[in-house]
Amino acid sequence: MKYRRLSNEELEPLKEEFLKYLLVANITPEQWEEIKKNEPQQCEQHLDVFSDLVFEKILAQVQFIDRILPKRIELYQCQTDQFLMYALEVKNDQIIELQKDKLHNLDLSKFHCIQGKKRMGSDRKKDIFDLLQKDRTFISDGLLFKRLVLLLAE
Repeated sequence: MKYRRLSNEELEPLKEEFLKYLLVANITPEQWEEIKKNEPQQCEQHLDVFSDLVFEKILAQVQFIDRILPKRIELYQCQTDQFLMYALEVKNDQIIELQKDKLHNLDLSKFHCIQGKKRMGSDRKKDIFDLLQKDRTFISDGLLFKRLVLLLAE
């Protein structure tokens, strides 16, 4: 397995896609029930392959990632061969509640901005996946990243 197996909660909304996957693998729903009962190792292999397929599709489309820490925001643009990163760190130990749903209204004057680049390895999707596994990290719409770039360009 290249990434990780999807949890039952993650698999639940993907039932239709999983059934399509099974059909492509020439497995009927009835055969799948038999495999689950009698061949747990084969069942796990199919879940692993399906999970990797789902991650491959999602990771290919990721353009922006945000990481919201208590006193720091990291904004990433996932380019073809590198990550562009802007980190906003709270100035002077100010107390600011950084919340995902309130990021677009930040007063950027209360932050130090750090800019950086990091080259990706030979597997872009794996690098993106590894970044997303860090605590408090999520795929974003890139609005805060774009807003920050525009402000810095002024």
